[in-house]
Amino acid sequence: MMWRPSSAHTLTPVTAERPRTIPPDVIIIGSGAGGGTLAHTLAPSGKRILLLERGDFLPRELDNWEPKPVFVDGKYISADTWYDRDGKAFQPQVHYFVGGATKLYGAALYRLRPGDLGELKHASGISPAWPLSYEDFEPWYTAAERLYQVHGNAGEDPTEGRRSAPEAMRGEQPEKTMFAPNWSLADVAGHAVDFWLTAEDLPVAENRVTTGKDGSVHLTYSSTNDEEAGRLYGELKKILNHTGMAAHHVLRKNFYMNMSIPVAGCAHQAGTCRFGTDPATSVLDVTCKAHELDNLYVVDTSFFPSIGAVNPALTAMANAIRVGEHLLGRMA
Repeated sequence: MMWRPSSAHTLTPVTAERPRTIPPDVIIIGSGAGGGTLAHTLAPSGKRILLLERGDFLPRELDNWEPKPVFVDGKYISADTWYDRDGKAFQPQVHYFVGGATKLYGAALYRLRPGDLGELKHASGISPAWPLSYEDFEPWYTAAERLYQVHGNAGEDPTEGRRSAPEAMRGEQPEKTMFAPNWSLADVAGHAVDFWLTAEDLPVAENRVTTGKDGSVHLTYSSTNDEEAGRLYGELKKILNHTGMAAHHVLRKNFYMNMSIPVAGCAHQAGTCRFGTDPATSVLDVTCKAHELDNLYVVDTSFFPSIGAVNPALTAMANAIRVGEHLLGRMA
């Protein structure tokens, strides 16, 4: 996101070759969880805001609402070709539309836990502390939850952080069922208790995004924290032993059965220009402004110093509101 300080406004001569144009005050690149939320926050200012998006509008059709076309067939994913660390081509599971990746996503809007924003020591390495605490983000989480009408069973998870304005939440309690032998996947899905296990993917310098001389995208990635992820899976099986559901009833699945999640599953992209207080180890300051540029801010998940173990969308939305309020003060 870039904005033009008032002192930088100039008048462009109008000629036959150069029609009159009105320069925008703010340019926002990307209209997803970060950019779209930022635009909503800045809109009441009356500033001229230009949104740039590489995608078109998503066509409204029945397949938008069906899991198979969206998640199994990959009807709406980008036709881009990226390359892994060995130079092997793959098609990234990303979506480019007006509205960004949020046009086709799970809408799982979780808060990071207080511990996620501090330093965490894992078996495979260290997840670094953020320059701001959970308490710094808490009011912005609340604002984002209100804006996006988030619902859930708040307070049931003992690891949750404090909520300044707890709201009435509603959730669904799945029925406990036993899997029957010889069922098809459709049968199992209709009678299953689903668990989605996540462990934090640690930030390491070797995992990075680069571009080739031809502009091609290269994603160098090796999984991290595999030992702790394995332990988490083991703990789930122990818990389910008490219900008689573990033996022969816990099925491993790799994303949506026939879509691999390894390197192509890059929906939760984060990092690459993290925020911090030291320009030597961060690209952005604590307001998400570039250390070396006065009018460049980054409000997508690039600012994350670490990913945490839950979906990053709500944190991106909350941070976009936080940065937007800061910008409103600067542009006043």
